[in-house]
Amino acid sequence: MSDDTLRGGELGSRSRPGSFNRPVVVVGILFLVLVSLVVGLRRWQTPGLVESGVETVGRDRLVLREGRWMKTDETNAFTGMMVEFYPDGTMQSRSAVSNGLLHGLSEGWWTNAVLAVREMFREGRSHGLRTKWDEIGNRIAETDIRAGEIEGLHREWHTNGKPSLEVTMARGKAHGLARKWGLQGQLAGQWVMSNGAVVQAITNATELGALTQKGGRP
Repeated sequence: MSDDTLRGGELGSRSRPGSFNRPVVVVGILFLVLVSLVVGLRRWQTPGLVESGVETVGRDRLVLREGRWMKTDETNAFTGMMVEFYPDGTMQSRSAVSNGLLHGLSEGWWTNAVLAVREMFREGRSHGLRTKWDEIGNRIAETDIRAGEIEGLHREWHTNGKPSLEVTMARGKAHGLARKWGLQGQLAGQWVMSNGAVVQAITNATELGALTQKGGRP
């Protein structure tokens, strides 16, 4: 191989003037993306921020007066998104507010950013399905709520996903069938309730075993 050929190969392997250094360009793009994300997060956490026409205000800048949320330096009822953060800056809660009352979706998170609770509000009162999760994301409870009172089923689960409790509710009190299960799905108790009082209780192990085979129904 000639010296001219070798020199030509060396020259060919070098970047020509005006050409792009691809690794540098990629790193630069990643840096810009990271900066954009950080700026976006800080803007989201900034009290008083207006996003898509909805004002977001920190919980520490709101006060409850005569049953309605207002900014600490204003007398008009607040409408927008109320947010709260843990000391490390992660989201603790986020709730929609209309005319000073909770109205719409409300959510809360554990310190590890796992969703802890989600429910809907209507004119200041919980209205709809309230769902709760534990710190690792297991669903642990669901409750039907109407105008601030439990109306319908309240259900709970063990961490293994098996049901642990089911109670029929009416106007905030147990009314109808109530059942409790052990960790492995065995029926542990069954009651018939009326306006919060026990009408009938089944505690006999044989009867409970028979009901377990029927899914807990008499």
